[in-house]
Amino acid sequence: MTKKEKDILAAYSIFEEGQGKLVLEDLEKSCFMKDTPFVSDPHVTAFNCGKQDVYQRIVLIMEELKKPVKRQEKAEIQEETEK
Repeated sequence: MTKKEKDILAAYSIFEEGQGKLVLEDLEKSCFMKDTPFVSDPHVTAFNCGKQDVYQRIVLIMEELKKPVKRQEKAEIQEETEK
């Protein structure tokens, strides 16, 4: 994993607690995760589905951070940024 990839993963950890968690909860609502994105206008439906995709990407990356190997790498990244 490159340093840039590690930096990106570390940045996503902001959604795990505090204000980042509040933002993620708001995105869940506004990105149609609990409602259907489908409406009568196909262009609006496509736009709504795009919002869902963004939210799903954030969640997917956060799940990657929870994997044991990733947690170790995350700890190493945090140690590097604290130096």
